[in-house]
Amino acid sequence: MEKDGFRFPVDVPGDDMAMLFTRMVESLERTFHISISIHDRMGLLADRAGHYILPDRAVHMHPYCLYRRFEEKGWSRRCVAHCKYHVNHVMRRKEHSEVFSCWKGVSELVVPLIKDNQHVMSIYAGAFRGELEPDNDLPPELLEMHRELPPLTPEYRLELEKILYMLGAAILYIVEESGHPSQSAIVGRKSLIEQAIERNAHNPDFSLNDLALKLNLSPSRASHLVRELFQESFTQLILRVRINRARQMLANTDMSLKEISDSLGFASVYYFSRVFRSSEGFPPGRYRKGSQPEREEPRK
Repeated sequence: MEKDGFRFPVDVPGDDMAMLFTRMVESLERTFHISISIHDRMGLLADRAGHYILPDRAVHMHPYCLYRRFEEKGWSRRCVAHCKYHVNHVMRRKEHSEVFSCWKGVSELVVPLIKDNQHVMSIYAGAFRGELEPDNDLPPELLEMHRELPPLTPEYRLELEKILYMLGAAILYIVEESGHPSQSAIVGRKSLIEQAIERNAHNPDFSLNDLALKLNLSPSRASHLVRELFQESFTQLILRVRINRARQMLANTDMSLKEISDSLGFASVYYFSRVFRSSEGFPPGRYRKGSQPEREEPRK
């Protein structure tokens, strides 16, 4: 992808792609004096091996938000309820950015990323000084931090909003193209099948017939070809991609099992749980409990 002399380096392996993302986001944070987090609702930031590209970006890392998070049990419960549940629930129905204020008296700008008419991610940017509740019981040191936060003026919001939308477009483009070969670079039908499966794994309507159309083959021949190249059926292949994404979403988000099930195209949360148990040896809820302590550790 090239625009005005700039080319996105999309032909990079997973580790380099993580570094590319990190540098992009950190550059914006330094320029705008903000913290950016990315809530991935469909597991698109997991690479082909199932590794999450930006695990630390699922958590709000602004010093104001980090205050007491790892020191006082339950301190951040209202933060999780607000940012990961309420805001994401509202943004599922939005096509434009919104400003949200939380119980700690801070505001953040949230930009939705839409792919194939579905809300797939949200980019959060903050923290900005907002209105404090009159009866707040925040400790003095946090109130002092609050006074030092910058306000989100209309002019500043407009400029930041443009940048975040560009960041979002770059993220979606790089996710789609890196590790997903472009048409001109495809060597053989195996790469084309991988590309089609990964781009449509979350779509409950994507079928073997759709894949056959992309391959210019009959459904029967496409089925034989998938099994020949991958030693598994079309259904097994697409379920494997979904389970890889589900593992990362369970470990790195607080989405409910139903939200994950719906986001990944499963017919029901019961079917999702059954497939996950069959693949991993235990149900998704147990997997999440086992991964939570690691996820809650602060960054070094």
